[in-house]
Amino acid sequence: SFAARPGGGYRSVVSGAAWPSGPLSGLSTAARTTNSLVSPNLSPSREMGGPAASTENVTVLFTDLVGSTEMASGLTLEAAGELRRKHFSVLRQAIAASGGTEVKNLGDGVMVVFSAASAALSCAVAMQQAVDRDNASAERPLGVRIGLSAGEVMRETDDYFGDPVIEAARLCAQADGGQILATDLVRAMAGRRSPQAFSSIGELLLKGLPDPVETLEVGWVRLGDVEAAAGAMPPPSRLGTGPV
Repeated sequence: SFAARPGGGYRSVVSGAAWPSGPLSGLSTAARTTNSLVSPNLSPSREMGGPAASTENVTVLFTDLVGSTEMASGLTLEAAGELRRKHFSVLRQAIAASGGTEVKNLGDGVMVVFSAASAALSCAVAMQQAVDRDNASAERPLGVRIGLSAGEVMRETDDYFGDPVIEAARLCAQADGGQILATDLVRAMAGRRSPQAFSSIGELLLKGLPDPVETLEVGWVRLGDVEAAAGAMPPPSRLGTGPV
């Protein structure tokens, strides 16, 4: 389980229900995370006399495995542990390929930060595509939901605090399996570097935040469809056939 930290961050508390100390948790990452949020304007270092926090501009990504409780109830501890390892391996491959930094494992998901919004969007799409690909041959298909936000945060050691952290966690909690929700600021910061399509969800009121957040759904295409489209493209025409 997770307890609130001043400044809008989270700290792990040893619990037999959480994936880090057990195969699957009984409460989703998004539920635990959003129940743990506190004021984003306070830094632990200021209250506890620790080292000064630095300010960074990052994009924050949260994931959450949907329906982990139901899956756990039908699996042995060994099978659940293997499912967990495979799931996080898939997520971490996407993180590594996109240049993200995993901040923490939250039991049913991860918190990741990126220096570029376009990289965070690419990672989110790669995660959904990889999970969808593996589901084609999986006995127990998985669903992952993802939330993204961006902006200035406070960093203390290896943790991050601030509104973007809260927004990303809240959006993750509101998403459905297979869905990616992002703030409009993520789209604006990525600009033309992001090839993804966006659909407006509208302004969402997120618990703990005073103002509604303009939210978008990030579109993604299944890997099989991407490969089929690439195979259907005609070869480029030759610029010339005779001597110059």
